[in-house]
Amino acid sequence: MEKNSDYYLELLQMSYENDRTVRAIIRFSGLNEFFRHIISDPVKDIRLERSKTFFNELERGNILLTDEIIKSEDFLHKFYISYKSAINTRRREKIEMFARLLKSSFTKKIVRKVDVFEEYLKILEELSYREIQALVLLDSFYDTPKSDGENDLEWINKYWGDFKEQLQEKIDIHEEYINDFMVRLSRTGLYDTFTGQSYWSDTEAKGLLTPTFERLKDFALTKIEDQNNQQFL
Repeated sequence: MEKNSDYYLELLQMSYENDRTVRAIIRFSGLNEFFRHIISDPVKDIRLERSKTFFNELERGNILLTDEIIKSEDFLHKFYISYKSAINTRRREKIEMFARLLKSSFTKKIVRKVDVFEEYLKILEELSYREIQALVLLDSFYDTPKSDGENDLEWINKYWGDFKEQLQEKIDIHEEYINDFMVRLSRTGLYDTFTGQSYWSDTEAKGLLTPTFERLKDFALTKIEDQNNQQFL
């Protein structure tokens, strides 16, 4: 027998019976849209599991929201677009990132504005999980000491070889494709290559993470429990 949308929403509600905020979000946000009768049960089951991953991450934030906030147009819009992105994402880790981005819109002033939230959500949507891994891996090399008078390229050269080795070992990017992979990352606004800057030599696809990456890292990539020791996915 086909399970209707109420069946799935009841399962979600029961999963968060001790979290008033999450239950209120489920109640007011119109999730029936994602479990309609025209959607097959296997797809509904997948969406249920992805929904739980999303709400589990929301629950970890211990964030209390009033019904008035949850029913507001701005909140419902941000919830709807982030939830829609999450349930269309296969990687559990990335689903959690969408939830963290939504949580940041409650607690961080910059991303509370709907337009700014939409911009960061779009960036996160367009990133593959391997691209996120590569950016976070590169960021891990930023504690490499920089000497006085050393330019950016000289500093990057200190760790670039190790970075390329780890791209191959941890993310399975073959050496011959690394330059292409890193150049493609520049489309996101999170990574800026030295390509085309004539005063650099032997730049390959070397470059720098941008302030936009730093914000996205703060909004979505860093787990709450890891914010003090800067451990990332």
